Amino acid sequence: MPSKTEDTSINAVELKTWRQAALIMLALAITIFCAQRFTGQMFDFAFEICIFYIPAILLIIVYFYFKARLIKQ
Repeated sequence: MPSKTEDTSINAVELKTWRQAALIMLALAITIFCAQRFTGQMFDFAFEICIFYIPAILLIIVYFYFKARLIKQ
């Protein structure tokens, strides 16, 4: 059975992975937002929201949820 420290380190690794995913998606969403506004319309607005902004927001929410959960342990 894994000890408490091993279980916490696994959760810390998972938290780091969620943070990286959220930051990458946030950077991509900001890049697409700026490109759409300053260089011209490449994507339909609904596509842009569904593919870039909603996943970025969800990843950020999941990251903060897991971070709060790890702090409570």
